[in-house]
Amino acid sequence: MREAASAAIASGTELDALAPAQSIGQNRARHQLSKDVLRAVGRAAKTKRESDAAYGQAIRRGGRLGLSDRGIAAEAQVSHGTVRAILARTTTRANERHSQTLDEAPAAAGDIAR
Repeated sequence: MREAASAAIASGTELDALAPAQSIGQNRARHQLSKDVLRAVGRAAKTKRESDAAYGQAIRRGGRLGLSDRGIAAEAQVSHGTVRAILARTTTRANERHSQTLDEAPAAAGDIAR
């Protein structure tokens, strides 16, 4: 920007003409870069989702092995409350699936209303 202003002054161009030129240049650069940046955002989001899934899976695995919440939290560098919340969500989902399976199970022969 400083070089452009110096060159404009040296050539006798009005400084007022620089602002519209700068705006046009910024818009052109934004348009040319936007597709690449949006693709990079999409890739980063996918990587984050995969990392989050792997993180949750590792914490749940530690919980199933009986590791302490505090030990898992220390290794993950989070509070033990975060670990408890992840494990509680897992337990809640498992309980919901279990009760849903029981609701959908066919009645046993002895349970049929007479």
